[in-house]
Amino acid sequence: MKQNQAIVIAAHGSRNPRWVAALREWEAGFRRVLGELSAPGEAPPSHLTFLEMTEPLYSETLRRLDGQFERLAILPLFLTKSSHGGVDVPHEAAENLRRSAWSVVRTDDLPALLGANAARRLREGGARPGDPVVVSGYGASAHGHLWEELTGELRAHAGPFGSAEWRFAPAGHFLDDSARPLREALEALLTGGIERASILPLYVAVSSYQEELIPAMVREFPSMHVAVGAPSLLPDPAIEQWAARATLRTLSEGVFQTPTPPPGKEQAVS
Repeated sequence: MKQNQAIVIAAHGSRNPRWVAALREWEAGFRRVLGELSAPGEAPPSHLTFLEMTEPLYSETLRRLDGQFERLAILPLFLTKSSHGGVDVPHEAAENLRRSAWSVVRTDDLPALLGANAARRLREGGARPGDPVVVSGYGASAHGHLWEELTGELRAHAGPFGSAEWRFAPAGHFLDDSARPLREALEALLTGGIERASILPLYVAVSSYQEELIPAMVREFPSMHVAVGAPSLLPDPAIEQWAARATLRTLSEGVFQTPTPPPGKEQAVS
């Protein structure tokens, strides 16, 4: 029997086992919140999937669930900047769903949530409002403007920490975990007479970059006072709450795409 509705969470994927563990822990919290917000026994099932590098894959899960549920709410869980959420996620849904209607959860209000996340983590790391902030994230040469845009959005929603200059320093797998951009950002601040600064790691989970490379970089600037924010975006119960509420709102109010019927078969009109 076809069930009514389900949730598919589309995340990026990683070879870092701690990243995968952080996402699975996040999904467990997301499910708990769904249960709290739903009538007893009526919380829709959720399926955590990944676009690449980690199983279960998003496209394969869509094909497996197609026809089992009348409607699928698809939550793009990309906490930094990427073209995946707005391009790849709906494209794969249109390509792989033939029987189930689907709708992508809107994430327009995510920057405000991430700005509050940034302020909390800067505070936990001993940062001081008014000090310049260097945002350290993966980055991508083809989408550099998107990361600069994200940096501006975080600053706009970071409360008192947004009063100072913010700049982005790309790192991660696009630069072979190079700390060069971070070093250059701190050097530029020091040359400009800045003696205090803060580093905001913009990563979903903890990796050797936060544990080794960032501390090593701070030690290269003994004349500066550099505070380092808490190392990762997750865990954050506020993101679980936001995602659960946005997804349930989509299931109750969203516009669902009519599935494309299999070749050679006419689509039934309801």
